[in-house]
Amino acid sequence: MHSRILLGAGLLGLVGCGVFGSDGSAPTPPAGEAPPVVTQDDGGGLPEGAPPPSVGTPANNELTNEFGVFVTATAPAGGDGTMDHPFATISAGIERVKDLKLRVYVCAGTYKESLTLVNAVSVISALSCDGGVWKTGGAHAVLQAPTSPAIRAKDIILATRVEGLDVTAPAGTAMSPNSIALIAENATMLAVANSTLTSAAAFDGADGTDGVQLTAGPNVNGHNGAASGGPYPLAPPVFATPFQPGAAGGVGSCVGAAGHDGVSGGKGGNGATQQCTGNITGACTWQVPDAVYNRTDAVAQPAGPGAAGTDGASASTLGLFSATVGYAPANGAAGADGSPGKGGTGGNGGPEWSTAGNTALEGNLYRVSASGPGGGAGGCPGLAGTSGTGGGASLAALVFGSPGLTLSTVDLVAGDGGRGGKGTFGSLPQPGGQHGTTPTGATPATGGSFGGRAGFSGNGAGGPSAALAFTGGAVIVSPDTHTTAGTAGAGVAARTEPFTSVTMPTSAAGSSKAVLQF
Repeated sequence: MHSRILLGAGLLGLVGCGVFGSDGSAPTPPAGEAPPVVTQDDGGGLPEGAPPPSVGTPANNELTNEFGVFVTATAPAGGDGTMDHPFATISAGIERVKDLKLRVYVCAGTYKESLTLVNAVSVISALSCDGGVWKTGGAHAVLQAPTSPAIRAKDIILATRVEGLDVTAPAGTAMSPNSIALIAENATMLAVANSTLTSAAAFDGADGTDGVQLTAGPNVNGHNGAASGGPYPLAPPVFATPFQPGAAGGVGSCVGAAGHDGVSGGKGGNGATQQCTGNITGACTWQVPDAVYNRTDAVAQPAGPGAAGTDGASASTLGLFSATVGYAPANGAAGADGSPGKGGTGGNGGPEWSTAGNTALEGNLYRVSASGPGGGAGGCPGLAGTSGTGGGASLAALVFGSPGLTLSTVDLVAGDGGRGGKGTFGSLPQPGGQHGTTPTGATPATGGSFGGRAGFSGNGAGGPSAALAFTGGAVIVSPDTHTTAGTAGAGVAARTEPFTSVTMPTSAAGSSKAVLQF
């Protein structure tokens, strides 16, 4: 513990001496004398001539230019922080005395700013300054912060006091979802007294956005097989016989986003070519001159639809408390895109001409069998959407590693936590292209398969509401300090997608606790 030595030497000379009262306040010097000045055996933490540590409500005789700087909300620009020319903002006062370790005296009024406390620089209000006369017993100053946290305190290891200040944090927004009045980190010697810390409603989590809905391109259907034909004159050389090629498969194409085209359909088999030999009048003998035209060469494709995308997850716990950002909401986890559908198999061409044999035909003729139809292209997959984000937190005070931090006669009031945002099932998969028609004598093709469904992206969790949330050592709370929590942010109920019959699980609701140890 630091030893306290009361010295009678003020900044202008030796003026008297005394001892601390039982409440830690400095004694009242004789009329007309300056207040006492204290040095501490603190290893250099306080400069020579700094005022005594703020461990209690200051007396009127401590409201001096030697002990601190002065702030009034209506002060004109250009003040130097003296009683006669005060600053207009509390932040300006803290900045002025951060190295001197003096106090910042704040007159009743409304201050629209956020504060960063400095070690051993106390902020004291509940002061009046009517007519330029400063005295205790005034109304509280009101701190209406534009950002969260309203007050940040870090590495407060010498006595530092906030008194007579009513602090309100702003409601959460899309860019800053939390509402937090105070974040304290390693602030073991911070005391907040005779004040209020109020956080507003946190921002709701955002609903996810579905993935792009893909649509099939214009040529996904397989082409039709061709019917048998002939006879036709056979041009020499005899064995350069033409044949009827198999029909093309559908072309895999998905419109809306690149890189997700279905697999193209298989080509149909060629039709067989038959040749009439001999130069006789009468019946014609048809022969198959080359086995390559005895069709079994339709392109086969793997069967089955595209693979489903991996499902994400709904948030099942609270997010993470952090001294840097305050609270990181618990978002749902994203799912993955489905895979494109597989193309259909082409049909075989016919091995024989489908019409009865001809008679009374001259030799050197040929005819062609039916060609196989093309398979349909694979369908477009479903694309994953984004997950729901978690609701923000409403926290009157959030404390990290600050055993000994004291809350005395403080009202801590938290607003409502933000609800969780809904996740998404992703866009719907699409059917594959149709196969081509099958002429007599050929074998059928198959259509393309469905694309794989998208994995769902989960729901965000609801955010917490707590008057006091802490970790890393007990906070000292006086009996006349009151803590009130708001309503916890709601989670999202389970839902089932009608087309795929896939169910997205429920996400966790936030917590609502007057005091939350995490």
